[in-house]
Amino acid sequence: MLAIAPCTVERHVENVRLKTRTRNRVHMIAYVIRNGMLADKTGYVVNAA
Repeated sequence: MLAIAPCTVERHVENVRLKTRTRNRVHMIAYVIRNGMLADKTGYVVNAA
C-alpha cells in the first residue's frame, strides 16, 4: 500500500490541472480521455474517438 498524505495527492492533482490548463477535476478527466492519456488495468488506452 502506498502511504502518502492527502495534501500530497491534492498538490499533485493541482499540478496536473495547471499543466493541462483545465478548470477542475471533471474538466481534467475529459481532457485526459479526449487526448488518449487514460489506460485501463490491462494497459489498453481508452480513446474517445
